[in-house]
Amino acid sequence: MASATNPLIAGLVPVYAEAVKAANEIALKIKSATSGEDEKVQAVLSTSDDAELAKWREDDARVRAQIAEAQKRLDEAKAKAAERAKSLVTDESDGFNVEEGKKEFLTRRQEATPFRKTLLMLHKNDETALTKTIEDAGIVEILSLRGSSGKTSGATGKRKPRLTSASVDGVEIPSPTFTTLASKIGVDVDTLKDAAFKAAETDDLSGEKAGEEITFTVANKKSETVTVVIVPKASGARSDETESETETSESE
Repeated sequence: MASATNPLIAGLVPVYAEAVKAANEIALKIKSATSGEDEKVQAVLSTSDDAELAKWREDDARVRAQIAEAQKRLDEAKAKAAERAKSLVTDESDGFNVEEGKKEFLTRRQEATPFRKTLLMLHKNDETALTKTIEDAGIVEILSLRGSSGKTSGATGKRKPRLTSASVDGVEIPSPTFTTLASKIGVDVDTLKDAAFKAAETDDLSGEKAGEEITFTVANKKSETVTVVIVPKASGARSDETESETETSESE
């Protein structure tokens, strides 16, 4: 080895070791002196009888209450405006019965689904390979009706259904959510959800797909293909979230 044959390296290594030791001794003292400082500051902010800090707590509480009240008024105004906008939307369907159309769409989609599942199996559950075959054949994947419900809601964003169970390459994920799965796989949440919705051929996983195993593949940031199996929880068990809600509530 170079360190055994080069006298310069052999002489410098112990000098470097002493320098590192001296620096680390100071670093440990600094860490010890400052550990828990943030918690201590927060405790003083929350409980101190100091007049200035007590005044700050009062001001903080008052402003937060004002913000909450203002947000409530904004939400109420938005709901009224949405109702008004809904009343102004004209019917351009030329007599087309949307509800009957949805029923026929579901029937047609259910007829096509077994063929796609068989094709995916023949491609060894490689979604990327199947997509290429489909595109090469000039086939347009079944369209999603997301955003076509005509309903106005106070929440915004895509649905984020709860999961009963999930596995990645056969490994069970405890207390799974789309966020924890995305983190585990190394892919963004939207990509993961879109892959799940595509495999299920619907974004209403907590409705007609509740309790069913949905298998799909997704490529992580290293371009490695992993197989994901999820079982959505029924919407009755707990309501779906939307992306406007916090990730904290999702992981509860």
